[in-house]
Amino acid sequence: MLYFWLSAVDTIVSHTNIRLPARIERAAQWLFVTPALHAIHHSAVLDESNRNFASIFSVWDRLGGSYLAQPQPVRTGLEEFRESRYLTLPWTLALPFCTASPRERSPAP
Repeated sequence: MLYFWLSAVDTIVSHTNIRLPARIERAAQWLFVTPALHAIHHSAVLDESNRNFASIFSVWDRLGGSYLAQPQPVRTGLEEFRESRYLTLPWTLALPFCTASPRERSPAP
């Protein structure tokens, strides 16, 4: 039960858009998954997005060989949804239900 609570809190924290001071970030990444460390997993660069899968403790990525220190800067998201109209609330809510990329067809939210 403790793991599930910690995992839920970690998921919320690691998906926030906050920046820790650099010194705290470097120290925290040795043990915990931080927002900056997890952001690499959401990178638009395939090699970066296939990294940093761990939850709660970053040591699992190091042991599994999937750890990647933060490159600068991280460009997140999908290339096919870079247009500003896809960054609106209606599109943000509708995108998980779209079956085709906007280049193939433009689904309405």
